[in-house]
Amino acid sequence: MAEQRRSAYLNGGRVERTTRGVRRSQQHRWPAAVTEALLMLRQAGFAGAPLVLEQAAAGTVELTWIPGRVLPDPVPRWAARRSVLRSVIDLVAAATRSGTGVGSRLVSHDWLVPPMAGDCFIHGDPHPGNVVFERRQPVGLIDFEVATVGSDITALASLIFGWAPAEPLPITPWRGRVSDADAAARVREIARRWPTAHGPEPLVGAMGEFLDWRAGWLRLLSNAGNQNARAALLHANDPDYRRASCARVADALQEG
Repeated sequence: MAEQRRSAYLNGGRVERTTRGVRRSQQHRWPAAVTEALLMLRQAGFAGAPLVLEQAAAGTVELTWIPGRVLPDPVPRWAARRSVLRSVIDLVAAATRSGTGVGSRLVSHDWLVPPMAGDCFIHGDPHPGNVVFERRQPVGLIDFEVATVGSDITALASLIFGWAPAEPLPITPWRGRVSDADAAARVREIARRWPTAHGPEPLVGAMGEFLDWRAGWLRLLSNAGNQNARAALLHANDPDYRRASCARVADALQEG
């Protein structure tokens, strides 16, 4: 059977459909630690992440295909519904639960950037463009090459960052879809629905840790020629931007 030649350019890499799944080619390497961890997620019962089928070269990997679509930028209006947000929270929480303890069982530790504190394998970047939807329901996560070891609370911080969001709205896929008041309410919704309760102060601290880690992998992708990462790095490198994101989360939690 001939390969399907549909392709797209995502997160600095060329992604092409094959007879078995998708082939991803990028300028940075694919970590062996991620390959191991994805298999452990599947063995723990989480089916919403791809598996590595073959690694042909340092930056080329073939993965299983997750049927569905990711959200465009800006997101469609239906994606801002609270019912969608709750389903995304549950999906990311299930992935995080399945990743608990994975860090200590890995043979490889060749992460693209140094991991955060903890022993849980987490996606780290579950923004709308990395969540696969089918019939307007989230069914999976993609783009795991910057996934890492962290903790339950840093996984929660990454979800708030991408889905509240914690950034200024004009630079996010949520522009024109949610207001600042909506974003604050979404912070509280995510924190309340997350299976493990975390206090405001630890959560704001985890947001700071996550933002420092995020800036690290954006620098790496930027240096590899990723134009989207280069643009995002203009904000991520700014200490005032990071403080403002943490303050936005702190204010939202205090309002609740």
